[in-house]
Amino acid sequence: MRVNRDADVIVVGGGTAGAIAAIAAARNGARTLLIDKHGFLGGTATAGNVFHGFFDCRGNQVVKGIGEELVRRMIAEEGSPGHLLGGKWGHDVPEYFVYSQTPYDLETFKYVIMRMVDEAGARMMLHTFFASALCADQTVTGVEVHNKSGRSAWKAKVVVDCSGDADVAASAGASYEFGRGDGKAQNVTLLFTLGGVDFDRIVEYSRAHVRVRTWGEWHSRLMKAPKLGESQPSYVSMSGKIIIDDDLEKGTELSCGFRSLRPGELRLNVTRTTGIDGTKAEDLTRAEIEERKKVFEVAKALRRLVPGFEKSFLAGTATEVGVRESRRIIGDYVLSTEDVLEGRDFEDSVCRGAYPVDIHDPEGGHVTHTFVKDGLSYGIPYRCFLPRGLENILVGGRCISTSHVAHGSTRQMPTCVAMGQAVGTAAALAARERTTPRALDVELLRSTLVKQGACV
Repeated sequence: MRVNRDADVIVVGGGTAGAIAAIAAARNGARTLLIDKHGFLGGTATAGNVFHGFFDCRGNQVVKGIGEELVRRMIAEEGSPGHLLGGKWGHDVPEYFVYSQTPYDLETFKYVIMRMVDEAGARMMLHTFFASALCADQTVTGVEVHNKSGRSAWKAKVVVDCSGDADVAASAGASYEFGRGDGKAQNVTLLFTLGGVDFDRIVEYSRAHVRVRTWGEWHSRLMKAPKLGESQPSYVSMSGKIIIDDDLEKGTELSCGFRSLRPGELRLNVTRTTGIDGTKAEDLTRAEIEERKKVFEVAKALRRLVPGFEKSFLAGTATEVGVRESRRIIGDYVLSTEDVLEGRDFEDSVCRGAYPVDIHDPEGGHVTHTFVKDGLSYGIPYRCFLPRGLENILVGGRCISTSHVAHGSTRQMPTCVAMGQAVGTAAALAARERTTPRALDVELLRSTLVKQGACV
């Protein structure tokens, strides 16, 4: 097994947090290596959903910096309408709580994010799986990986774990929690896209509150805006519940999210599979089998039962099931439920979150939302990215140190984008200053992030 020693910073995982972390590290002067298992970057963001959480519920933008640059570049490529605000959460949420989203074309996103990483000067090693952490005296010195070229070891001054499941930190011996603490985690979903859909007709049908139960409800998030290539507004977003069984009385209500970026196209978040441990290959395999079966069943039922879907067809599915929750490290600080819901700030805050606590029931029930106080935002302390008892490693993305409930907000993709800029910048500064991430001057990190456009 060959050993390589030519990186200051290694980022494991090129998803929503990791790709941004690699950009930030490289732009701050670090020789950066980004490792990902796919042949593209973006992870969960390539699955088919929209960005939720660039803004708080009062319309204040809380994620900027590299994340905003990403959006602007997708707009320039005619792959995103940009940020959309104005939709309402519903009737029993304060009137001033504004819903927002940032839709984007999936292929445009894949292209732009890879271009940004490449232009920053970070080296990418795709089609490569993380195997194990290299450690000495509770200090992470690098990683061992496996790909078509065989097994190899890579040494670095700082390792950034953006694997989503805290794979590197766990391999190095970090303490962590799984799910809500009883062995169960939020359910998993396979997002999919239907073509040949009349979304305006579906929304109008929802007024009847028969199968599509969303009109006037708190969770409607109904929004109109021009779709890509159009000048006139039409419906682009709706959330709620839907019954797709023949028997309306005995049928199961499913939580659903509908998003339309192009005429005739609808992205759906409907199916759920419970009891999945995203860190186990056998569970992920079962999830893929069950979710793809459910997607076909749902697509057929919608075509048969719901007006507006009569001519629909399955146009695409996500590359893999979306895992909402698995491991969360125990860091120097654990962001609590109260920290999020009270909208607390911290002296060492390096990024912000604002999206409501969004919990997909581990038992298979409905999605619940709990809002940040006054619809504002909260700070995420730098200490949440430092695995307790380990040196030379930072963790970013949905596996940072939080409670199960707080994680329901922090796991949102724009928040992960903000985390990516924070940990990538921290890793580069630590390498430059010849110190550990834990000993890094947090004020230096915060001021650097602010100078580079981030919100702290």
